[in-house]
Amino acid sequence: MRARVLRVFDLCVQLDHLSKKAPMLPLPPMPPPGFAQYTVMLDRLQREVTADLRAFRLTPALHGGLGPYWVNWLPLRAHKFTKREIKLGKESGELPVPPLAAVKAILDLTVAGALSDLTVEGAIADRVVRCPICSRWHFRRSLKRVVCSEPCRKKKSKQAHAEKVAAYRADGPRWPKPKKRSR
Repeated sequence: MRARVLRVFDLCVQLDHLSKKAPMLPLPPMPPPGFAQYTVMLDRLQREVTADLRAFRLTPALHGGLGPYWVNWLPLRAHKFTKREIKLGKESGELPVPPLAAVKAILDLTVAGALSDLTVEGAIADRVVRCPICSRWHFRRSLKRVVCSEPCRKKKSKQAHAEKVAAYRADGPRWPKPKKRSR
C-alpha cells in the first residue's frame, strides 16, 4: 500500500508541474504549439492516478449541520498498523500516517496547485524530497539529511568512499619516488 501512496504522490507531482507549464490559449481559440502534446500527457497522468486510486476503497460521509455541509471520504476498513510501523513510530516519537490520510493530503495539495512547491500553510519546500539512492520520496527532518533511511545512508557512504579512493588512485602518488643512486 505504501508503494501505491508513493506512486500517487509521484504522479500528482508530475501533474502539478505539468499544470504550471500549461500552454496559454490565445484570444481567438487556436491551439498553441505543444497543446496537443500537453493534453495527451495530462490525460495519461490523470488516468494513471485514477487507476492507482481505485485500490483505496472509500465511502462518502456527509458532515456539517450548523454551517455548510461537506462530504468526507472515509475508508471502508480502518488501516491496521504493523508491529514494525508502531515500533518505528515509538522510536521516532512521531505517529505513523495511514495510507489513506497520506493520499488525501496529496490530493488536497494537488487540487490547491501547491504540491510542487509545498508552501501551503508554512510547509518547507526542501523537506519533501526524493532519495538519491533508492528514488523513494521522504520527509527530511533536517535539511542536512539527504537519504531516506539507514541502509541508503550506508550505500551513499560506500559510494562516496569509493569515489574518493578512485580519485586518489587516479592522481597517483603525492610525492615523487626517490631517485636511485648510481654507484
